[in-house]
Amino acid sequence: MISIDFLNGLWEQHYTLWKSELGIRIQASVTSLIYRKTLKINHSRVAEISTGKIITAITKDVASLNAAILFGLDLLSEILQIVCVSFLLYYKIGVTAMVGVTVIGLSILCQVFSARKTYYGRLDCFKKSEERLEKTKEVLSSLSLVKMYTWEEYFKKEIMKVRRIELAYLRRTFLWDNLSFILGMTSGRIALTLILLIQYLTGRILNSDVIYYSMKLFQKVSKSMIFISTAIDSLSLLMMASTRITIILNSEETTPHQNVDNAMNSTIIFDNASVGTGKLEILKNLNVKLTVGLNFIMGPSGSGKSTLLKSILDEYILISGEIKFRGTVSYAAQIPWVFPGSLKQNIIFGQTFDETKYKKILEICCLDQDIKVLPRYDETILTDGGANLSGGQKARLNLARALYKNSDIYLLDDCLASLDPHVTNYIFNKAVKEYLVGKMCLLVTHKTKFLDQADNIVIMEKGTMRYSGTYDYIPEDFLQKYEKTEFIDEDKMPILELDNIEEKMDEIDDSTALIENKGKQRENIYNESKNNGQVDFKVYNNYFNFGGGLIMVTSILFLHIICESSFALSEKFISEWLNHDMSNTILNNETTMNPDNSKSDFFEFNYFTLFIAAIAISTIFVIIRAVVTFHLSLTASANIHESMINNVLKGKMNFFHTHLIGNILTRFSKDLFMVDGVIPYAWQSFRNIFILAMSMFLIASVDSLFAMLSVIVAIIFYCLCDYILSTTRNLQRLSTSSLSPMIGYINSTIDGLIVIRAYRTQQILRDEFDKYLNVYISASHLREITTRVLGLYSHLITTLFNAFIMFQLFYFEKGTLSGDVGLVLTQVNALCTFLEWSLMLWMWTENTMTNVERVLEYTKLPKENSSGLVKENWPKKGGIEFKNVNLSYRENEKVILRNLNFSIHHQEKIGIVGRTGAGKSSVIMTLFKMYDFEGEILIDDIDIRTISSEFLRRQLGIIPQEPLIFSGTLRDNIDPFHREQDDAVWKAIEEVGLKSYCKNLYEDLTTKNLTIGQKQLICLARVLIKNVKVIIMDEATANMDEKMDSFIQDKIRTLFQSCTVITIAHRLNTIMNSDRIIVMNKGEIVEFDSPSSLLKSNGLFREMVNQE
Repeated sequence: MISIDFLNGLWEQHYTLWKSELGIRIQASVTSLIYRKTLKINHSRVAEISTGKIITAITKDVASLNAAILFGLDLLSEILQIVCVSFLLYYKIGVTAMVGVTVIGLSILCQVFSARKTYYGRLDCFKKSEERLEKTKEVLSSLSLVKMYTWEEYFKKEIMKVRRIELAYLRRTFLWDNLSFILGMTSGRIALTLILLIQYLTGRILNSDVIYYSMKLFQKVSKSMIFISTAIDSLSLLMMASTRITIILNSEETTPHQNVDNAMNSTIIFDNASVGTGKLEILKNLNVKLTVGLNFIMGPSGSGKSTLLKSILDEYILISGEIKFRGTVSYAAQIPWVFPGSLKQNIIFGQTFDETKYKKILEICCLDQDIKVLPRYDETILTDGGANLSGGQKARLNLARALYKNSDIYLLDDCLASLDPHVTNYIFNKAVKEYLVGKMCLLVTHKTKFLDQADNIVIMEKGTMRYSGTYDYIPEDFLQKYEKTEFIDEDKMPILELDNIEEKMDEIDDSTALIENKGKQRENIYNESKNNGQVDFKVYNNYFNFGGGLIMVTSILFLHIICESSFALSEKFISEWLNHDMSNTILNNETTMNPDNSKSDFFEFNYFTLFIAAIAISTIFVIIRAVVTFHLSLTASANIHESMINNVLKGKMNFFHTHLIGNILTRFSKDLFMVDGVIPYAWQSFRNIFILAMSMFLIASVDSLFAMLSVIVAIIFYCLCDYILSTTRNLQRLSTSSLSPMIGYINSTIDGLIVIRAYRTQQILRDEFDKYLNVYISASHLREITTRVLGLYSHLITTLFNAFIMFQLFYFEKGTLSGDVGLVLTQVNALCTFLEWSLMLWMWTENTMTNVERVLEYTKLPKENSSGLVKENWPKKGGIEFKNVNLSYRENEKVILRNLNFSIHHQEKIGIVGRTGAGKSSVIMTLFKMYDFEGEILIDDIDIRTISSEFLRRQLGIIPQEPLIFSGTLRDNIDPFHREQDDAVWKAIEEVGLKSYCKNLYEDLTTKNLTIGQKQLICLARVLIKNVKVIIMDEATANMDEKMDSFIQDKIRTLFQSCTVITIAHRLNTIMNSDRIIVMNKGEIVEFDSPSSLLKSNGLFREMVNQE
């Protein structure tokens, strides 16, 4: 029997390892398949298959596939074991066994029903998880603007609203899942109790042989029932995961257009083509043939210029007609895409490295001088979306990537818009005209000064092609409309010599210093600080504090003690009953006196009554314990998430320059999923510790020697587990941290999907993703192997311990009563089983607590100082004064702003100009108190450091270069806190000229269909409704045509006459009507005067406007 038990354990560990390896292989395959599908999803379907949905799929759904393999395969074998036990019971005690079999059968049916309920609960829960992750990603992508708008509380409220619904579904799921688990734990006990009760009432024989034989079989039934509960649950998860993953894999893919094979040169043909997003037609009846040369694509904002380029890239659905082209394609998007990696990697982007060509590209894109001031030159790590680059640098990097690839066709989508005039001229001549000679170039632009240099001009208007031809025949009204402006014409600005440009470029980027020190150390851009060794007790303490503190923990411990001691007492009562019965039998055999059967029956009745009472108490408290445990877990989970999101939203900006979005989203996805869905079961499993304690107590009640041996075995187990845990904990940490780059890749891939497909770099990205996936899978595989080693050794020890106890009882303890023998054997068996389980669960809990350890890190992030005054009716005028202001993004690092001293009068209109990296944006950052600075900044003679940051930012208005439009209604995007009445919002919409585009304030915005100009008008409406005295325009019109630029400038002058307006711009005509202009260079103010005075002086501004 001992040999069979050992061989069974050996087989079980190998079988479990085989299942784990199969599950890991399936997990790896499906994860890789999901990423490959992501690279193919049609552009118009990206909004449906969101980042949150894909992250949930690879963190939750794929893990469900693994769990289904691990537990679901055992369902049939466990049911088969219950059938075998039923036959054995019937053989031993007869038809009474059918009562127990009926109880078990009904329990299984209830488990199937609860699994169905759990399935739908989890489905709803996962949908809300996706929505929460999508909202979290949305706010993380634009956190600096969220802070400037003081929308942290709004986004927190929106995320927490989704989170509360998610937790409600999770609570409902736990209730049904818990029902299944409780049935698994108690059905065996209840069935045994009913069988014994019927045997007792019908007067059948109840000796130690029958009772302990039945107890042993029902111990096996109870174990099988728990496994069946887990298996049914895992299979319901498998169904749900399969459904959700299938939705992703069945998403519509891009369809390549027809290639013109017989064309000798690069050609693009639109033959009566209409494109859109399925039902919505965006471009209508296009007919044009584009060939080698410089082709300008022009038209007002929203006319369909960008859609025209994307339709060539197969990113929109061809509704009718044909689109044919021949040649390879390079693409520079209107909104530059920068992925986490080095600057060189962003430019090379999978192409073969050619140093000569690379240097040439850097030169013609004016990046060669920029990289000299970066901390690691072109190996400097760029963060998500290029947050540590200026808008101009991102645009030039975007263009450099397109030029580096040797293609036949170059699609350049307004890549010159955010550049300085002289840089624009230089790049147009050197890059577009000279470098792309002999190539087909489609340049979307608003620069009318270059029109006469185009070989062909296409004019778009309201989704149709109004004109296609040469400059000589271009419609007069078009030229008048686009050239009519009240500002200085950039054509009159002479081009600076290259030497002068290079001198201006020898400056440090505003935000490059943010990664200066980190960049020198970080080879792995997703590297995270990982703890080593045992999970600190503080992690457990903090977790329980989030869950309710000492009261909840004490309650759970008390319930564990009551549950397991009640069950232990039930077994002790059975033992005492059998011992008393055996003593009476021995006494009757040794005496001739008539036995007192009434007294014996009294003892039997009392012991049996106590047995039933103990079972009933144990069952009731098992239910209470489950409810209390899950309440603690869900409370802790809810409070931890709220603390995390609060700390992230209120955190200092420095944190987000050293932590990529992929790292942060991992905490809010995989780590939080473990806290939500796994940790609660870990606390339930703590019952095993109390079962062990009760087993030792019962064994000690028979023979203290056995108790001593039990303690020794427990100590050996502890030492063995502690030794192996040191490995598995670190493997778990490695496994979890390896998810960060995978999530980061998915996030970056979806953001840059069009660029990736245009460059045909899918295979390179697949290979890179698979490298990170292999690290994750390898760590998971090693963890499983280590776990199985522990299981093998633990089973060997328990087998030897079991053999020793049996040998001792049968050969050296012959006088022991049958009740005690049965009690010791059942408890030794339970001790061995639960020692193995306890070790595995201890390891599982410790490994899972590493996820708690990671999320708790985000509950302690350094936050912005929120203290300060709130002054009513401030500022009244809007005067601003900088006194000796110095700024460094971190202590002991290079100064970004140096000794700024200037004053701005109230209602004054100020322009700020300067080369990329001159410090323009940093001035705005200090004004909004986004970073700590030295010196004083006064608004209406009040030092802003004495003002609450939130209150200060509410009194300032900003229109950014990249407008923030988030998912939700137009009403929410303009006035998310609903401080103003609908009439006031409508008035603001009408004032900025948006009313014709808007039908309903409460209709959800489809951001994909909004033009840059429309988005900026929404931002303008936000500022208008705030009714503030200080307004900042940070390159607000850089990506617009001159007509829209002129329109917005006119609105600013009209609507904000009584306000102080600060305008940062590269286009000099944007700021030429300012009262005064600040000219910045290397973090200092080199000139500050009226435009007319600056033009009269021999300074940098005049050099920019009129070369000597």
